Amino acid sequence: MFYNVSNHPSAGWGGRQVAAARALGGEIADVPFPAVDPTLTATQVGALASEFAASLIPRLKSGDVVHVMGELCMVYALVGLLRAHGVRCVASTTARQAVEMPDGSKLSHFRFVAFRDYL
Repeated sequence: MFYNVSNHPSAGWGGRQVAAARALGGEIADVPFPAVDPTLTATQVGALASEFAASLIPRLKSGDVVHVMGELCMVYALVGLLRAHGVRCVASTTARQAVEMPDGSKLSHFRFVAFRDYL
């Protein structure tokens, strides 16, 4: 199983990203990344990560892969907890293509490139 722990449901992914996820883990299961209040302390984020990991780990089987993308401190804590349980965690990599608009704003498009293992 490929668990997509992010706020980007796989239904909105392109064919290349879906194929890459299925090659890593088979069926894709979307799990919303938890909301992280920006006023939380590092200790509170760690507690939130522990609670979330405790809800996810019992669902995981040997060979499952977890794609983790979200608020950086939460990602760091969550990946550490999952890896401590032997879970393979990956991030998605993208190529950003930005176009500067006449009004000075930028329009960015992100093209999926690959999944990369967290170290």
